[in-house]
Amino acid sequence: MSLPASRHVVVALDGSPCSIAALRHGAAEADRTDAQLVVVHVLRDRPEGPAGERARLSAGEAEMEALIAATLRGGSAARARTVVAYGDPARVITHHARHADLLLIGAGGGGATLNGSTLDPVLQDGPCPILVCSPSDTIDRMSWTVRLPARSHGRPPS
Repeated sequence: MSLPASRHVVVALDGSPCSIAALRHGAAEADRTDAQLVVVHVLRDRPEGPAGERARLSAGEAEMEALIAATLRGGSAARARTVVAYGDPARVITHHARHADLLLIGAGGGGATLNGSTLDPVLQDGPCPILVCSPSDTIDRMSWTVRLPARSHGRPPS
């Protein structure tokens, strides 16, 4: 008998109102499905030298953990795993969502229509269903969503 695969809900968090709405929805979904909540924050510019990099990563982690705690006020915040990484945000986000059951991301552009240097490639290459949140979304009401089927990852369609 094999154990069931663990469930993961990934949230891309940049501190914008849209990403905070995504965090709230992601935490609610993780609670509802008993999934691990993984919060990904991407820093674009890497400081020079290993000491500067470690300090900036630590500061980024502390900042994101404080934002998560303030947004979720306990509950899921205690179980959330925070990932702070350097690189192209779209690539880092899709990489961390490769085994996720759901990816949540903010609409970007202040909640405007689907566009943006991060959102477009995530929607194009996202490896799992994606929920796009705007700042006016609440836990019980979504203004709009986008769900994409999981990619086949090279397998022929069935």
